[in-house]
Amino acid sequence: VICAHVGGACTADSMDESLLSAAAVVSSDEEDFHDNSVPRSPRQPSFALVTVNGGITSNPGSASGSSSARLGLQFSGNLSGASQNALCWREGRFSDWWVKVGETTYNLHAFLLARASLFFESHMSMATQAQAESGVPQTRGSDLTEVLPLSCHSAFEDTLDFIYSENQATFNAPASKALLLLKIADILGISSLFEAMGRLITAAFSETAPLLLEQYCRFHIPGTDDGAALRQIRDGAVELVVRKFQPFLANPEMRTALRRLPSSVLAEILEADELLVANEDTVFDFLAARAEEARSPAAELATSSSEGVAAGLASPSCGCRTSSAPAEAGGEELLW
Repeated sequence: VICAHVGGACTADSMDESLLSAAAVVSSDEEDFHDNSVPRSPRQPSFALVTVNGGITSNPGSASGSSSARLGLQFSGNLSGASQNALCWREGRFSDWWVKVGETTYNLHAFLLARASLFFESHMSMATQAQAESGVPQTRGSDLTEVLPLSCHSAFEDTLDFIYSENQATFNAPASKALLLLKIADILGISSLFEAMGRLITAAFSETAPLLLEQYCRFHIPGTDDGAALRQIRDGAVELVVRKFQPFLANPEMRTALRRLPSSVLAEILEADELLVANEDTVFDFLAARAEEARSPAAELATSSSEGVAAGLASPSCGCRTSSAPAEAGGEELLW
């Protein structure tokens, strides 16, 4: 059929056109042979197309029942010396929007920031509108130093990793930063990050409650409302720590997180009737270790109220197990 349509020698271009015409004729003729009253499955291509010398020709070895037709297409551009990496916030290549967090300034990309964050989209829109109205070029940047809590500054680079990720579904964050990232997502309006951290926190909540509670206490300002989601995490973490206090103490990372809690939160936990401990010595040893950590110059405590707890603890050698010690900050009492 092809030879009949081609009619002898021809150029590569005419061969291409002839092949396509021949394919149409074959398809039309073949349909006439089928009985329209008999159901049949969709007909598979009778030949595959492959590239030959820059043109397209048929592959005579292909059969009607073979897999779907494939095009042997390959990019032939010269990639030598060209970067194959996607844009990265660490490099600052083609950056057009700076972001300052504390003492660090990041050279970033406005499109990626605006696409991910309602905060950045709004800030950029306001800057564009102000420039259009005044004719004066506006600063192309955002200072988040006072926007984000100080405790969240260390997790901002993880936020950038998420925004710049080519596959955000595979993004993972350590449990020690999960709630900080959730807080950043809440402030900056990054819904995809908020949802990702929500799933991560939910999946590991029963094993990481002390870490989540410690992170919450780092950015929470007493008397302020952090929103329903964060309050729910805080209250759920306190309840779980009460019911699993001794098992959590057996985990070094969770034990360290519990030691860093403010005295008011520790009092709420230790005074609960449902507190799960084998005996009072468990609570006493925990507070004694916390007091020792508070005396160490290298200790990193969540709040200065920990010093009051340390000062109020009696000496372990006194033999007393049911006394109470007033905390200097806040006036609470810790039972030990």
